[in-house]
Amino acid sequence: MHSILHDWPDEQCVKILTRLSKVMKPRYSKLLINEYAIPTVGAYWEATALDMVMMTGFSSRERTRHE
Repeated sequence: MHSILHDWPDEQCVKILTRLSKVMKPRYSKLLINEYAIPTVGAYWEATALDMVMMTGFSSRERTRHE
């Protein structure tokens, strides 16, 4: 999944990942998540500006590595 979860609020992300996990085959399927994580300190202005756009336009956000 590339840049999918940042488009959705936390509740929707949980639903997306839950549904995916139900169709994955044990010991066979793998889920790769490719998302940008904003550093907690020293983030570039572009990343924080995108975070503001995502919050205002889509009720979603960029997340930190911890989140």
